[in-house]
Amino acid sequence: MSNVDRGTILTKSQVNNVKRLCQLRMSRMPVQYVVGEWDFHDLTLEMRQPVLIPRPETEELASLCMDTLSALLTTTERKTFLEIGPVLEQLQKLGPFCLAVSNPPYISTSEMDSLQEEVRCFEDHQALYGGKDGMDIIREVMLKTSQLLQPGGHLWLEVGVAHSSLVESFASDPKTWKDLPQQVQFLETATDLYGKLRFCHLIVSSGTS
Repeated sequence: MSNVDRGTILTKSQVNNVKRLCQLRMSRMPVQYVVGEWDFHDLTLEMRQPVLIPRPETEELASLCMDTLSALLTTTERKTFLEIGPVLEQLQKLGPFCLAVSNPPYISTSEMDSLQEEVRCFEDHQALYGGKDGMDIIREVMLKTSQLLQPGGHLWLEVGVAHSSLVESFASDPKTWKDLPQQVQFLETATDLYGKLRFCHLIVSSGTS
């Protein structure tokens, strides 16, 4: 977006466009959808409903992953990034991987009704809703990544502020990993810029405890 000089006189078409954008915002449409683009690190992403809007917390998550990769790897030219889909068997043919990252849906049933109107009415609920306690997809991610990561591989999760203890409890329960060759162990929770428990860091180990 470019700056506009205060002395600039808008054309009728431009005035009408400003009015249109204002009306959209007054309808509680998120600014990101109104503008049509938003920055994420050094990328400018196209934004249109109902694409999940990138938020500062997810930028922090990306930075944490890059820090982890820098400590695992010594040469940046050997890093390869893959956008993974839902088919576990296909991914297993490409692995094992050294790091997985997920920003899964984690809004609980009780929290859905209290979301801001901008979020509740405009963003895709499938990208937000994580089940009764918000942990449905988080549990699935933990189970599947245990089969995709190499021993010592890292998993970073962005979760709700109430989830870090649930993630730790799920990871430490031997029943979680019954009949699985590997498990993920809870390492730490990192806080976001607001001091909220937001990011869970786990590591893969062989065998069950």
